[in-house]
Amino acid sequence: RNMVKVDDATRIIDDSDADQTNNISILKYVGNNASTNTATFYDPESEIWIGEQNLFPGMYEKDGIYHIINASGLMYFSDKVNDYGNSFSGKTVVLDADIDLGNAAWTPVGQTGATQFVGTFDGQSYTISNLKINNTDEGGNCSTGLFGWLNTAIVKNVKISGADITGHHNVGTIAGYLEGSGCTIEGCTVENAKISCTSVNDDANGDKCGGIVGHAGNNGVKVKDCVVSNSTISAGRDAGQVVGAALTANVENCSATNVTVTANGTSTGANINNTVIGREL
Repeated sequence: RNMVKVDDATRIIDDSDADQTNNISILKYVGNNASTNTATFYDPESEIWIGEQNLFPGMYEKDGIYHIINASGLMYFSDKVNDYGNSFSGKTVVLDADIDLGNAAWTPVGQTGATQFVGTFDGQSYTISNLKINNTDEGGNCSTGLFGWLNTAIVKNVKISGADITGHHNVGTIAGYLEGSGCTIEGCTVENAKISCTSVNDDANGDKCGGIVGHAGNNGVKVKDCVVSNSTISAGRDAGQVVGAALTANVENCSATNVTVTANGTSTGANINNTVIGREL
């Protein structure tokens, strides 16, 4: 038989769109003792399994909008982009809860130009905490952040607290690299982050590192209304408190408080600045 596992985050909606969650009790039946005529149950969990496939991985679609409700759902979203090539073009993805990633290894969403998120991601002012990335890819097209390489995408209203991020090129907490006119990071907040960008070769030269975004130098991209606080950033070159390198016109109304940017000695140390933009292109 099919087994259903649910937790408090699971919503049960009837045909009229009324929420019936509190009116229905579901337990996970796993066996029956014939001699005592009693059933055995496990504690509910936030998954729906049919066969070997999890059909409720903490992310669901309703009326064309994709909702993420827990860490499993956020990781599933990353897998959809990175492993299955789903760009979410024309789609909106939203957070419906604060999410603690627990310092589990995170792979940036759309890490290279080969896999990109091009939809809209709305954090709805919820917080993603304990984001940990150790990106050891040494390729020059490899970007590091919650999102890696964004193309004509919009990421907004995301808060990140307690990030620990290491990369080699195009490194930021929200995203590494912005491409395509209209690609926008808006209304995002980063606090208590530790970001390191180290040089390993000429392509991955410890450069383009910022508290929000690493590289925003392409025409028509935007970083606006973003704030970074109580964070440290170290890089080989081209590093700033909010954006590592950018066209000045691409950055609007961004600020930083108690953010220190230092050279880590792995590259030239050029354009390491305690300013919103490290290198103005």
